[in-house]
Amino acid sequence: MPSIEPYESDDSVIAKPIWELIRGAWGNNVPLILGVTSFEGLCMYPVLKKIPELLERLKNKWERLLPNDVTARDDQTKLIHTLKAAHCLDGDISRENMSTLLDIVLLEEGQKHAYYSYRLFLHGMHRFLLSRRKYAKADTYQYCFDYSTENFNHHRMIYCGNDVSSGVVHGDDLSYLFYSYYTIKPKPETCEYSMMKRMIKMLTAFAKTSNPNCKYLSNWSNICEAGIQKWLNMSVDWSFVSIPHEVQEKFAAWDNLYGEYLVRFYHFVVGVRRTFSDFENTSRDGPRFELKSVYGGGGVLKAFHMPNLPWESCALNLPYRLRNGLAYANKKLPVMVWIHGGGFMTGSGIRDFICGPDYFMMENIILVTFNYRLSMFGFLSLSDPCVQVPGNAGLKDQMLAIRWDAGGASVHYLLNSEHARDLFQKAIIQSGCILHEWALSCDAIQLSYLLACRKGYRGSKENDQCILEHLQSVPAEILVDIDDLDVLGRYKGYFYAFLPSVEPYESGDSIITKSVWDLIKTVWDNNIPVMIGGTSFEGLYMYPILKKIPELLERLRKKRERLLPNDIPCGCDYLNLTEELISAHFRENQISEENILPFLDYFSYRSFWHGMYRLLQARSKYGKASTYSYCFDFDSPTFNHHRTMYLGNGVCSGVAHGDDLSYLFYSCYSAVLETTAREYFMIKRMVGIWTTFAKNSNPNCAYICNWDDINTSGLCKWMNIACEMRFIDIPADVQKKFKIWNKLYRSRLIE
Repeated sequence: MPSIEPYESDDSVIAKPIWELIRGAWGNNVPLILGVTSFEGLCMYPVLKKIPELLERLKNKWERLLPNDVTARDDQTKLIHTLKAAHCLDGDISRENMSTLLDIVLLEEGQKHAYYSYRLFLHGMHRFLLSRRKYAKADTYQYCFDYSTENFNHHRMIYCGNDVSSGVVHGDDLSYLFYSYYTIKPKPETCEYSMMKRMIKMLTAFAKTSNPNCKYLSNWSNICEAGIQKWLNMSVDWSFVSIPHEVQEKFAAWDNLYGEYLVRFYHFVVGVRRTFSDFENTSRDGPRFELKSVYGGGGVLKAFHMPNLPWESCALNLPYRLRNGLAYANKKLPVMVWIHGGGFMTGSGIRDFICGPDYFMMENIILVTFNYRLSMFGFLSLSDPCVQVPGNAGLKDQMLAIRWDAGGASVHYLLNSEHARDLFQKAIIQSGCILHEWALSCDAIQLSYLLACRKGYRGSKENDQCILEHLQSVPAEILVDIDDLDVLGRYKGYFYAFLPSVEPYESGDSIITKSVWDLIKTVWDNNIPVMIGGTSFEGLYMYPILKKIPELLERLRKKRERLLPNDIPCGCDYLNLTEELISAHFRENQISEENILPFLDYFSYRSFWHGMYRLLQARSKYGKASTYSYCFDFDSPTFNHHRTMYLGNGVCSGVAHGDDLSYLFYSCYSAVLETTAREYFMIKRMVGIWTTFAKNSNPNCAYICNWDDINTSGLCKWMNIACEMRFIDIPADVQKKFKIWNKLYRSRLIE
């Protein structure tokens, strides 16, 4: 994590102790909002449950209650007594009685601030407020987020599951600021939607005017006016109130620990007023739809000095423009920079982790999120100036992210582009490739013309210059409203209207210039080793969609030919092919909305498995390097997180699209596992196999030694990754379905 750098350099971030640095920091001249959630300490619930020895250590050695930055005090006994009295820790502490640390029992009585809440969050924020009151020349606003719902406080559910149904835990406020993968969009009439509107309006008002008061709030005073004994309590009703007496008493107890060192640094920064194109060395706003120049980013890459670890170059900057931002191209807009948390060990600024920009995009702002190096890669510190690793590289990434922007494309598209030749030495393609109908648009030109028509164009379909000029003239807030085109795209088999497509002519930076079933025969990636696979029940991802839009099932039942994918060749015997699909996926050839499982099985093949099987067929014929096929079939009732997101807690079996990621990446919904747990062992195996392939171009390792490539074993075998790792024949019913789906594509099988 961040540290005081052993020597000063031009780009030093922390060169002296924080309590000294903060007194003269330039941040004292900018307005700030600081706040907490009302039960921050609930984040420790899964840790204390899974590692009960932590409780035993506290009971046997009470001095461990003291924060590490005060353990050098001579009066430790007195300080320990003060903390124990403040948090009612004089009784026995055990796994069955952890409420003394978390105050779970006292939650209904209103005492929501426990020992870990103060140690990890509340008192540090309080020290910072004391510092701001003394040294800051700009306004400071204090709040406590205390809005608890049963189903929308996602972090509480991640930390506590169903054990705790109330309380506002660390991170719960983010559910009302960012749209994420576990968000279900609330209806406008719900309290949750109202809270989102209030939160966004308040923060964006502060970003624009340096004052959070807005139409939802008018009486929030800064600490210079009201003192530090009052905060804005964000509950069902927002009220500017005195901090509860028991909270102030605990603050006083913790204050005794620190004496003169009652300061701390801040975390969330808003209010940088720049236009999007004012960012130095960031992508410049050029004419709409045209390419923008991007700084090469060499300075970022050179900062690593570790050429053998290219994946470490994680300084990815993601500026999200407001919907109508292009309509304000000549006006300055507020820029809000979100720096993700995660204890400097884990986390990400990308959308699907937690930092979705959707809610902020209701306002006329620019939101920027980014990644930065973590753990030892971001905070390694060496004292010798010659090695140029003073530490805090992760913080310097954060600064560089504002000045550097880059983009990327999916692995398989790059593997088929000459511009990416030799960038990869091998690749792992998980649950997706460019042969899926949803991954490549065959209607891009038509949909572009339809977009112009939807926005008022009345000219010729062949006059691209007029179409372009018209689209450039449409206000952005109108241009982005394409729900009807998305519906049309889904009717054609896409997920959305605008996707990668075959470019109508070749240029110096073309990516796709011919049909993918032709391109894939000669691409350079045929010369590199590849792993290809998916999960055993990919189609479970469709469950929430089919439940929420039952008319989709009705359409398929009434017009069965819609079961056919849209990218099959023209001239097929559609009637017979439809009947064969129905016989493969539906018992007794009956399509029924009452039985949804056959539909989910059907979508497993249509959306994922048959496209990957076609790719395996192409690799079998044209690939000069090894290709390894697998099926991830490890079914855990508690650790297959994507299945839980799709189906809720009511279904405890089935390996859904994305469930394999739970065993490759630690994320916000992961739990600490016992080393004896089978889920832990699966993580070890998955990581071992994936890293072995990365190193050796062969996945065989200590966990498995009989995985043959398809050139050796043929296309009828795969590695079944389950409780037992077995290289087996693909089940007969799966092979039968592959053969039926093959009949649909004929010349596009790439055989």
